[in-house]
Amino acid sequence: MRYVVGLVFAATLAFLPFDAAAQTKKKKQIDFVYFGASDCPVCRAWEATELVELKASPAFQRIRYTKVTKLIASPVPSAFWFPREIEHLQEPIAASVKGSGSPIFSFLVDGKVVSSWKGTGRKPQAIIAMIEKAEKP
Repeated sequence: MRYVVGLVFAATLAFLPFDAAAQTKKKKQIDFVYFGASDCPVCRAWEATELVELKASPAFQRIRYTKVTKLIASPVPSAFWFPREIEHLQEPIAASVKGSGSPIFSFLVDGKVVSSWKGTGRKPQAIIAMIEKAEKP
């Protein structure tokens, strides 16, 4: 009986991953933060077209998207204006963006800013490509 139990135990171990890190590997937290103003024509146009295209993509649905409302001519707002779940990202985002203007975008992976930019120069396909690249191990 002990022999059978030992064989079952050994067979079970044979199918476990050798790499202990594989068991504890967690999914990356990817954040896309958009700072826009309700009275900003460029912001409203981006929301009506490019944001709609992004939200329809499977890659965009796998990340955390957050809109933070700000004044058109202001810089990145203080953490007070951020939703609670991302207020800890205010400092790295603010440090990555110089000056003011709208809209402002920030792309982060595990709390680290990968890219921040002002204006709508990046098309949805480029943002989707950033997401897919960030998801790779």
